[in-house]
Amino acid sequence: MFWSKQPEFTNRISLAASIANFIASVMLLLVSYLEHVRSVRPSLLLGTCLPLSLLFDAAQCRTLWLISRGPISITFLIATLVKTLMAFFEACPKPKQLDETSPEVIAGVYSLRTFWWLRELFSLGYRKSLDPRDLYALEPDIRASENSPQLIIRWRQGIEFMLFVPHLHIAHFD
Repeated sequence: MFWSKQPEFTNRISLAASIANFIASVMLLLVSYLEHVRSVRPSLLLGTCLPLSLLFDAAQCRTLWLISRGPISITFLIATLVKTLMAFFEACPKPKQLDETSPEVIAGVYSLRTFWWLRELFSLGYRKSLDPRDLYALEPDIRASENSPQLIIRWRQGIEFMLFVPHLHIAHFD
């Protein structure tokens, strides 16, 4: 609405960009809600996309603020601050829902990248020698008991494949 009232900002591209930005904001809210309801972990998609878009929004906000300190720049500044809060809250881990789960399950994107979710285990290991009871429980999809039949099948398929592939290192010396 503010784009159409100020002629120095109004052209076809700026109007289309503001409409696309509004649609993206609505989609962002929808994705955030769906990820919150359906996943224990904070959204990796939003945790990555929000900070990247904040870089561009900060540059655009600075430019708008230097051109004119009217309602468009103020509205865009408020929208950028709201997006900053969203990025912060998407990075925060959700409260633990299950006591026996690993902190990795509920860790956000920054915690996963920096291994911050392991800090309690590191501090415990600093204070005493770790034993298996101190370690976190494995998730069912990465346990050996779940994956060993698939590994055996794939291993046999790989051996069968290698029997039919000519041995280049032997062929080279013949």
